[in-house]
Amino acid sequence: MPRPGSPDTTPPAADTRARSVPGPLPARPVPEASRHRGQLHQSLDRGADLVVRVDDERRIVEAWVQRATDLGADAHELLGCDVVEVFERLQPDIAALLAQTITTGLPGMFTFTSAEGSRCLSGQIAIDPSGVVIVARDVTVEYLLKQQLEYRSLHDGLTELANRAKFHDEIERALEQHPIAGAIVLLDLDDFKLVNDVAGHHAGDAVLTQVAQRLRGNTRRNDVVARLDGDEFAVLLRGIKSVEDALAAAHHLHQVLRAPFPIGDRLLVQGCSVGVTQLLPGDAVHDILRRADVALYAAKTQGKDTVASFDSALFHSMKQRHSLVQDLERAIHHGEVRVAYQPICDLVGGRVLAVEALARWSDRDGQEVAPDVFVRAAEEHGLIAPLFEAMLTASLDRAAQWCAWSPDLRLNVNVSAVQVRQAGLAAVIDAALSRAGVTARNLTVEITESVLALDMTAARTNLEELRELGVGICLDDFGTGYSSLSYLQRFGPTSLKLDRTFVEQMTATGDTRLAAGILGLANHLEIDAVAEGIETEPQWRALRDMGWRTGQGFLMSRPVPASQVPVLLDRVLLPAG
Repeated sequence: MPRPGSPDTTPPAADTRARSVPGPLPARPVPEASRHRGQLHQSLDRGADLVVRVDDERRIVEAWVQRATDLGADAHELLGCDVVEVFERLQPDIAALLAQTITTGLPGMFTFTSAEGSRCLSGQIAIDPSGVVIVARDVTVEYLLKQQLEYRSLHDGLTELANRAKFHDEIERALEQHPIAGAIVLLDLDDFKLVNDVAGHHAGDAVLTQVAQRLRGNTRRNDVVARLDGDEFAVLLRGIKSVEDALAAAHHLHQVLRAPFPIGDRLLVQGCSVGVTQLLPGDAVHDILRRADVALYAAKTQGKDTVASFDSALFHSMKQRHSLVQDLERAIHHGEVRVAYQPICDLVGGRVLAVEALARWSDRDGQEVAPDVFVRAAEEHGLIAPLFEAMLTASLDRAAQWCAWSPDLRLNVNVSAVQVRQAGLAAVIDAALSRAGVTARNLTVEITESVLALDMTAARTNLEELRELGVGICLDDFGTGYSSLSYLQRFGPTSLKLDRTFVEQMTATGDTRLAAGILGLANHLEIDAVAEGIETEPQWRALRDMGWRTGQGFLMSRPVPASQVPVLLDRVLLPAG
């Protein structure tokens, strides 16, 4: 089969049954000239490359062949021959069609490859008053173009490997031939986007091309190597009968791809995650590829750049997670994610200064799903933006009512690390404030300290826009990630939250130096400091006596529904003294 770029003169593959026409064809008496010779000339005038007229006894009475090689003999040698016998030697299915037309009088269409395999002709068999007429024309160019288009439709343009459609076809064929002898290896280049971003797309294409070459060079001729997507490759290993053999082959391919890739004057090292699964009795293609995807996912979750085989327990876990994501999406759409509010209090007077909005959700069985579980799922599956906007809208609507009674009350909302690095965060928040009629000074966004080191440019832009709006910015879980003066100076938060682990450690060891140090830092920078995780009176008293003025924890209140917040605003939530 010609590949893209092949010259148009490349001959089509010849039918093996048409490669030889044994000996001279049997001669028959030549009949008198046909009364319909003029019709033959008309066919030639219309661009026909082969015209044959047959009498009632199946003998060829007139013939014109542009190339003698088309029918294995010159035109004059064909006269008087049995037309069915002539085509029987070339292509039996056309001979059968001829015999049917002669018997029934029904016309037929055909396509055949010339005797030497150099040309492809397409024609028709018809009946006219003089007998059977066969007319064909050269369609080699169209044939080659069709072959090229078919090739391109089944192969990747960059690497010329099989594409996803052809890979599916090859798996189907393998299942028909050897249903339990084979394995699939999926290979995904880890963090490949960095190659394109840092070295350029030309370098990325060079790496992909070399990956294809290495895979082809390290598999057998009857194996199938494919490029399924941008940086995802696959190999069908035929004849593999055990998991051990499949894993051994996968480990070999993994090692082959770990060798540096020469790109210009540089060597690029590219990690690769590999998933393996066997073909099983009764398999369908989608079953096999799904198991391979599960195995690849296992390799990714194990830290990438490794090999993993299919594991049914992991598959069950993935199905549960998929179900959870589907249910969460539906819950967000139907407004079924609830908001609970936990007070942030004055540690001296015990009054509520702010409330933190916290997402709460129950699955279809009524079981509470841990927030860290469904929030992480939302981040990983593109649901964090709609979840955040639903939370923000609901909590601001409530805050509008509470701020009418307590104008200085602040609402704290958590912003995901994913959103901090995406453009447009400030616009979303500004629009929500306007709809609810809440001023920006009544809103604080909480971001975890660790996100600041992930994408400085995007994070800084978003936080600068929020500061310009007048929205407060709080660093949550402070002290657990990237604590440094440079981050505080760079991002200019208005407050920080002491992580609960420091409060627990202070209680367990009596060592208050870290808590005191963080408070001193906040005072020096003139930003508010909030202590999280206050659950006992000794913790509260120690923090208060140390100088902490704001805190949050179960001692004051657990998260409560919106209906209970007005009651808390009227109470002193800490013991006297």
